[in-house]
Amino acid sequence: MEIVILTNDSFYPRIIVNHLIKVYRKNIKAIFFSNPIGHESLFRMFKKILLTSGFRFLFLYSIEVIIGSLQYPSIKKLAKKYHIDYYKTDDINKESVLLKRIGPDLIVSVSFLQILKRNIIDIPKKGCINLHGALLPKYKGRAVYFWMLLNEEKKIGSTIHFMNEDIDSGDIILQNECPITPDDTIRSISLKTVGLGIELIVQAIDIIGKGDFRAIKQNEADSLYTTFPSKSDVKLFLRRGKRFFRFNELIMTDKEKLCLKSE
Repeated sequence: MEIVILTNDSFYPRIIVNHLIKVYRKNIKAIFFSNPIGHESLFRMFKKILLTSGFRFLFLYSIEVIIGSLQYPSIKKLAKKYHIDYYKTDDINKESVLLKRIGPDLIVSVSFLQILKRNIIDIPKKGCINLHGALLPKYKGRAVYFWMLLNEEKKIGSTIHFMNEDIDSGDIILQNECPITPDDTIRSISLKTVGLGIELIVQAIDIIGKGDFRAIKQNEADSLYTTFPSKSDVKLFLRRGKRFFRFNELIMTDKEKLCLKSE
């Protein structure tokens, strides 16, 4: 089964794509990656976060993103290392001719920040799937781990679902989960979810290849959409003793950080 990966060039997707390459190196025909902040400039994104969430959130968010991005090779370097074709794209929906020429059986999206249109979704025979770092239909959108901790959720999880022209709304193929502990931070549950996601996406690719699965429609009545928190949300988060990260979490090894049962 021939696979095309869609992703963005930031820390967490780099971890996942690196693992997928190790498992499916011969199957991955190309990687398309986008700017990790989408169509916005870095200045505009930081300004938006500053105005919405305040300096403290922006500062802590920036440290986590910057340090994380230095810990793993870029998508371009990963693709070069394993001799996989790679393309940077600002609009995947303009790449239909190239994608048809590649002819993937399956498109796999990992934190890809663009909405696919029907001309792309219809290209692969077995469909387009997305890895989402939450238990859908809850927690669609931005800053989901912040809201999970603030809302005192008891568990986190990952979801593999088919993609449609809406955001995180396609039929669910697989889900898995693990508990949130009192010591968890945004950083730690992000990394736990990455570990869950790696296991889940490998399972999903295998069962889709065999045709041995049943997708389940989402109940949109249970959907919860999140966005960047307000300044008052951040103050409440910190007042409740929640943390963005502990500094030791920024230097932990992958095996310590990820909940990978298969390793």
